Order: sequence, then structure tokens, then C-alpha cells
Amino acid sequence: MTLDTGSLAMPMLRFPQFHGAPAWERMRLSELVQRSPEYGVNAAAVPYSESLPTYVRITDINDDGRLGSEPRVSVDIDSTEANYLEDGDIVLARTGASVGKSYRYRPHDGRLVYAGFLVRVRPDPASLLPGYLAAYLSSDAYWVWVRLTSARSGQPGINGREYASMPIPVPRGRLGLAEQRRVAECIESLDDLIAATGRKLDLLERHKTGLMQTLFPRPGENEPHLRLPGFRQSPLWRSRSAGSLFAQRSERGQPGLPLYSVTIAEGMVERSTIERNFYDIKAAADNQLVRQGDVAYNTMRMWQGACGVAPADCMVSPAYVVLAPKDDVHSAFFGYYFKTGPLLERLAAYSRGLTKDRLRLYYEDFASIPIVAPEWKEQVMIADSLSALDALVSASRSRLIALKAHRKGLIQQLIPHFPRDS
Repeated sequence: MTLDTGSLAMPMLRFPQFHGAPAWERMRLSELVQRSPEYGVNAAAVPYSESLPTYVRITDINDDGRLGSEPRVSVDIDSTEANYLEDGDIVLARTGASVGKSYRYRPHDGRLVYAGFLVRVRPDPASLLPGYLAAYLSSDAYWVWVRLTSARSGQPGINGREYASMPIPVPRGRLGLAEQRRVAECIESLDDLIAATGRKLDLLERHKTGLMQTLFPRPGENEPHLRLPGFRQSPLWRSRSAGSLFAQRSERGQPGLPLYSVTIAEGMVERSTIERNFYDIKAAADNQLVRQGDVAYNTMRMWQGACGVAPADCMVSPAYVVLAPKDDVHSAFFGYYFKTGPLLERLAAYSRGLTKDRLRLYYEDFASIPIVAPEWKEQVMIADSLSALDALVSASRSRLIALKAHRKGLIQQLIPHFPRDS
């Protein structure tokens, strides 16, 4: 691959102070760093110890270029200062499925030694700012280069020499560094917002998990540890068979109704929104009718929480069981209840099969399961509380997705695109 370092391009979007500034040029990374790319320590990780250097490996780096939250590890070597990352260093994965993944080191991450499957580059601050390079390393142009470069061998990989030849778009002229800094600050501020939104989403999800553990009884108990206001003096939850709560619906599907699948994570999902092929029969007469408010579950995965409440009349495959709620049953309550740990264990115990990958929960077995449940009004209150929390989780997740999409689009506009190298 040859690189025309004299080629020029203009970004689609520039900050006002750089209007009229020269076009950007494309340079090799080797022209913009203090020294040649360096490989890390070739040693295995050991359990974390304060007496040993902290070790950073490919697996410790998230897709967003930050250190993961997993417990840290150490490396048992006689380290020198050359083994440690310095402020502004960027490491790049050089082999395997994670090739191209990058991480920009910051001192608040602590003193870190980097592993041998990572390549360190140290930008020259006189020509390339670390924050700008970190932003570019998440661009589409960079990942196109990674795919093309790593595909040359059977095992995906990019060595230090190849990383040194990587083309980097940089603004020219006396304001070049200032424009790099402005791009970096813009993307970094978005990164901080994305990270904060991610933390909020994580807290909401953890809160929901903890709340469900207190709103539903533990094994052998007849009431939860937390009862919502208005029900704290109510009778204990009553034990009933699942068959007295739900009847089995066995009506045939109807033409024109949408076909749904049941997933562990999202409950009932319309098949037209799922990006995969389905090979089972879709003709209406060969599917099952599901009425709004019914609960459908996968016989093979009910013990893992593969059930959901129908948001509208629809159809499901004959592989599912469709439960029609009786008069004193609030389906949304049981949509949450059937995903709690203690009840999942009971669902597994009543399933047929010698091993977990062969378990099946048929309706006749489901109907015999004893379940403690409150009266209808308390079911509604619990379901509404969890549904409101779900709405917050969904809004936070949507905001996170939107921010990441905005970041990606902004990078494409702030950093110019050059024709593919030849």
C-alpha cells in the first residue's frame, strides 16, 4: 500500500474559528510519534497484588476505549519505567478478533504495564495530540484501514511496522494543533456524557434487580421483604397452583395477525424486527393465537425466563405455550414474577429432561406448580412500579444509543475522508 502524503481534503464541518484555514493533509503515523511503536510485556497475568505492577491486556479494554470494570490483574516481572504507560500513550490491539481496539492511557487509571499483544504509540505533542488520535481511532475510516490491513494474513493481525504506516488526517497550518485540540475536546465532552449516561443506565438496571428481589418472596416465604404502601397490613400471599391462575389457550392463528417470538431479554418481540432467519412454519393456521394480555413462553427456555406478555393480539409458533390469565390475574405482574430467581428454579424443577439443555416445561407440568401470589390490586401496584422503572431504563438506554450515534456522525463530519489508499 502506498500513501500519497500530499493529498488534501476538507472536513464537512469545521468550528467557526477555523473557517478559511488550509485543507487537511494525510500523514503516516510514523511521522507524528516520538518513537517507533513498541510491544508490551510478554508474560502471563497473575492475581492482583499491590506489590506487583498492574497489568492491562486486550480483554481489559472496553469497546469504547476505556478500562473495563472487571477486577484488575498483575504481572510478575521486574518492571522498569519503560514498561509503564505514560500520560498520552495509546495502545492498540495487534492480533485476534480485537485487532484495532485502542485505549488512551490517563494517569487517573493508575500505574499500568501493558501486555505483549498490545502496541504502544506515543504521539509527538508538537504534531499530534493524543486526544485527537484517540478520537480518530474510533472513526469509520480507521476501521476500514484495520479491516484491509489485518486481512492480509490468515490470522487477523497488525504489527508495529504496519501501525507505523497508518494514514492519519491532520489539519495543516499554524492553527493545526488548535483544530486538533478543538476536535478532541468536543469528542471528549461527548465521551464523558456517554460514560455518565452509561453509569446511570447501569444504576437503574441494578436498582431494578434489587427491587425485584425485595418485591417478590424468597423460597419458602409467603410474602416479600418489601410490601408497597397500602398493602403492608394485607394478608400473606396465598399459595395457588399455576393452573388456577392461567388456562392454556389452544386456538389457531388468524390471517393478518403479526407473528411474535419470545426472547429471554425482551419478552415478546415481533419477528419482523429481529434480524435473523426463521425456518419454522408461518402460515396462520399452523401457528397459535395469542390475545392481548396472554403470557407466552418457550417450552425449552422458560426456566431461563423466556416468556413475555402479549402487547396486542398476535400469533406465535406451535413451539410455545400460550397462557390465558384468569379473572383475578394481572399478566404484567406475572411477566416480572416469572423472571425472578426463586421462581425460575421452580420452573426448572418442574421441567422434563435429563440435562438442562434438554429441559421442556409443558403446560400440564406448569399447571401443577405451586405459586404464592397476592390479590389482584397488589399485583397491579407491583407491576406498575416495575413498569415505571422499565420506562426510565428504556429512556436511558435510548439516550445512550442516540449519544453514541451522534458521536459517530460528528467524527465523520469533523475529520475529513480521503479516498482509499491504493
